[in-house]
Amino acid sequence: MQAELGSSLPPGDKHASPTCPYTPELQELTTSKAVSVYIPTWKDTVAWARRDPDLISQLKTGYPRFFVPLVVGQLAERLLKWSSSEPTLDELPSELRALLAAPGRSAMILPAGHHARMCREYLNAQNKGAAFVLRADFNNGVHLAETLFRRCTLDEIYAVAYPQELAVDAKAFWQHTGYGVSSRQATHWLESAPFLNRDNKSSRSQLQNGEAADAKVVVQKRIAHLFSTETNRLDADDVFLYPSGMSSISHTADTIGHLTTDEKRTVAIFGFLYVDTFKVLSKIYGFDCKLYGATPSDLDALEEDLAGGLQLSALFTEFPGNPLLGSVDLERLQKLAIDYEFLFVVDDTVATSVNVELISYCDVVCTSLTKMFSGGCNVMGGSIALNPQSRLFPAMRRLLKDGFVDTYFPPDAIVMEKNSADFKERVVTASENAERTADMLRSHASVEQVYYPKGNPTQDIYERYKRPERGYGYLLSIRFKTPEAAIAFHDGLDVAKGPSLGTNFTLCCAYTLFAHFSELDWAAKTTGENKSTFIIGRSVDYVADPYLTFWVFPAGIDRHGGTHRKALQWRSRYASTVAVMYNKITVEGMNEKGLSGSILFLGGSHFGDPDTQPTLSAGAWLQYYLDQYENVGEVEKENCPTTAWGKVSPQIIRDNPFDGMETKMHIAISDAKGGNLIIEHIKPSNQIRCYSNEDWDVAAGDTYHMQRSRNKKRIRKEIDGRALSQWPMPYERYDRLFFYNYHIRKSEDFASALATTMGMIHGIMVPNIKVSSKKRKEKDIWPTQWMMYTAPHEGFIYYESARTPLNFNYQFFKFDLHEGSDIKLLRVKDLKWNWQKGTGDVTSQFQTKRGSDFVPFMSSSFDLP
Repeated sequence: MQAELGSSLPPGDKHASPTCPYTPELQELTTSKAVSVYIPTWKDTVAWARRDPDLISQLKTGYPRFFVPLVVGQLAERLLKWSSSEPTLDELPSELRALLAAPGRSAMILPAGHHARMCREYLNAQNKGAAFVLRADFNNGVHLAETLFRRCTLDEIYAVAYPQELAVDAKAFWQHTGYGVSSRQATHWLESAPFLNRDNKSSRSQLQNGEAADAKVVVQKRIAHLFSTETNRLDADDVFLYPSGMSSISHTADTIGHLTTDEKRTVAIFGFLYVDTFKVLSKIYGFDCKLYGATPSDLDALEEDLAGGLQLSALFTEFPGNPLLGSVDLERLQKLAIDYEFLFVVDDTVATSVNVELISYCDVVCTSLTKMFSGGCNVMGGSIALNPQSRLFPAMRRLLKDGFVDTYFPPDAIVMEKNSADFKERVVTASENAERTADMLRSHASVEQVYYPKGNPTQDIYERYKRPERGYGYLLSIRFKTPEAAIAFHDGLDVAKGPSLGTNFTLCCAYTLFAHFSELDWAAKTTGENKSTFIIGRSVDYVADPYLTFWVFPAGIDRHGGTHRKALQWRSRYASTVAVMYNKITVEGMNEKGLSGSILFLGGSHFGDPDTQPTLSAGAWLQYYLDQYENVGEVEKENCPTTAWGKVSPQIIRDNPFDGMETKMHIAISDAKGGNLIIEHIKPSNQIRCYSNEDWDVAAGDTYHMQRSRNKKRIRKEIDGRALSQWPMPYERYDRLFFYNYHIRKSEDFASALATTMGMIHGIMVPNIKVSSKKRKEKDIWPTQWMMYTAPHEGFIYYESARTPLNFNYQFFKFDLHEGSDIKLLRVKDLKWNWQKGTGDVTSQFQTKRGSDFVPFMSSSFDLP
C-alpha cells in the first residue's frame, strides 16, 4: 500500500471547506474524518504504543478516542484564547484566570452539560489541580458554566479546562467514555460559529437537521430489524443511538447504578474484553470489577462465587471475544443473571447481528457502529439494543428513555445511515473472505495458531447462535511461532495497517500492541502465549512488623528518596507492586515488566558517610530500581562498575525503623528472562559491589557463599540425617536449599512449580528462634515471619505467614497500571481478624488510597511516619 506514515485511513478521506478562513493551516486540521491512521511497520506500532514524540508528531489523524483529533485540539485552544482575551476576563474566578494563563493548560470539548460536569468531577477527584467548565454559546461566545444541565443542543458545547498536570487524566476520560465531540462537530464550530468567524456568515444551514433526524430513525429501524427473530421482535424505540461504541457502554454503565442498590457495586468482566470497557466501568463509574477468563472452568468459578455470596450489579462479555475469537455459553450466563438478579450485557460488534442471534439470550446488546456497521472508516457511532423479553426490559427502557440526551451530531448520523445501507451484504462477503483466509493460514509452517470462530474449540457454542446460512465473522487473529515471523508477516503484508476493525478494506493491526501495550505480560497470559516461566520464593527472617502493607502503584508516580538531605527525586517509569515494612522499607516487589527484587539482611553492610551526592533511603533502594528499570541488564549498566568496586551515586542512607535496629541489607533482583544480580555495600570501601551470574539460583545472606564452589557430594553428606535445627550457621540453610533446587525436576505446570517452591522454602524456614539483645530482653530477631512467592510472567504474588493461618495471593496484572490510575493498598493486619478473608485470591480486597493514607516515598506528601 502506497501511503505515508500517519496519513488517514481510508486514504484521501478529506472534507475541504471553502468557508474556512484559516486555509491552508486550519484546513489541514479540519479535513480528515477518517477513524484510522496508517502505521505501516512493527517498529512504528511499538513507537505509537510508547507514545514516542517523534512518531506522534507525524500523525495527521488517528482513532478518534485514542488520538484526540487535531481539529478538536484546535477548537479547544481557540475557545480558551477567546476566554482569555475578552473584557469579561476579570469577572472570572482568580483560579480560572491563572489557569487560562498557565503554560500547558488545555481543554476537552464535550457536547453535553452533564458529561462536562462528570468530566470536571473526575478530574478534580485526582487532586492534581482544579478543572473548570466553560460553556460556548454558538452566537455569544464563551462563559463560565456555573450550572450544568442534562442537555445537549446544537447551540452549545462545553470546554473542560484543566492544568497540564491533569492532561493524562483528561485524555483517559475522553478515551474511556466516548463522550467527546466528533471531528465534524469541531469543524462546524471552527468554520461557522460567529464569535470565531467575525468576518464570515454562519453556515448552520449545512447541518441538515431534518435529514439527520430521519437518518437516525432509519438506523434505529435497521438495527431493530437485524436483531429481530421470529419469536422476538424489536421496534425502533428499543434501540438507542450514541456517538460512539464506548458511549453506548458508558450509558449502559450509567443505568446500572439506578437498577441496583449501593451495596451491589461489583461488575463481572467475563473474557478478554475491549480495554476501555473495563476502564470506563472501574475508573469512571467506580465499579469494583471482578475479572474472569472465558473458559468453562471460569464459568464454573463464576457460578461458585455467586453461590458463595458474590453480589453482582452486571456482567459484561463479548461474543465472540477479541482477539481470541472464542465464544461463551450465553444461555448459561443468562440463567445466572436471572437467578442472581444482575444485568447481562453482550457486545456483538465482532459477530454482528447479521451472523448471529444474540438478543434473546441477554438483557442488553451494545454495538460499536463505527466498525462493520459503517464499514467506511469515516464516522463513529454506537447503539444499545434491548431484549423485549428480558425481565429488566421495562426498567432499562424507562431509564434509557428518561435519561436520553441526543449527542449524535447530525452530519455524523447522516454519514452513518448512508454507510450502513448495505451492511448485510458486506458482512456476508467479509465473513466468506475471513473464513477462507483462516483455512489457508492454519496450514502455514510459521503460524502457531489462527483464532477464528470456525475451527475454534468453542465453535460448537458459536454455532448455537449462528443464523442459518450465515458465517463466522469478518475478524481473525494470528499467533506466529516466533516474534521474528510475526514482524516479517506484519511488515511484508501489503494492506492498510492501523487501529480499528470492520472496515470495507483489509486492515491489519498488531492488536495487543495497540490495545494492551502496558499490560503485555497479562495479555500474553490471557491469550495463551507460551513463555518459559519461573517462580521466585523467599523467606523474610526479620523482626515482626504489625503494619506490613502491600501496595500497587501505577506508572507515573512522583517519588522522594525518603531522606531529609538532598533527597533523590524521580518519576516512576513502570507500575509496581511492593511489600512495605514499618511504613519505610520496601522489602519485596515486582514491576510490570517482570523485574523482581528482594531486600536481604547483610550484617557487613556499610553505606559510607554522607557526601555531596543525592541521597536515597535504604528503605527506598529497591523501590527506585523497580520504578526505573525493565530488566537486570539495565540496572547493572547504570548502577554497577566494570570492576568489583562501584560508584557512589546515589548515596544510600541507612534507616532505623525502630530503636536498636538498622537497615543493614543488600538487594537481590531478577528479571522475566531469568537474569539475576546481587548489589551490596561492604566495608572497607563502602562502595557498591555487583555480582551477576545466570547460573546462580539461590541468593544467600552473604555473596561469598554464592560464589564459592559447591561440592554436591559434600553437601549431601553434610545434610544427610540432620534436622534443620542442628545447623548452627544461617548460610548452611542455603546449602540445603541449593541441594533441593539442584535435584528437583522442573515442573510441567504452574501449580506444581508453586508447590515445589513453597516446599523448598518451608524446608529452610525457622519460625521459633529467640535471640537475646544487648538489653537482655527477649526479642524475635531472626525467626521467619512470612514467605513470598512471585511469578513475573503471570503477575502472581503469593503471601504465606509463618505464624498465622494467613495465606493469600493476588493478580498484579488485573489492576489498572496506567499512569494516572488509583494507588491501591492492602494492610495485612486488616485480614488477621477474619481468616476467611485472609486466604485465597484477595485482588478485589485492595482498597483505593485515601487522602489520609501515608504513601511511602511519594514526593507530593513526603514525611516520615
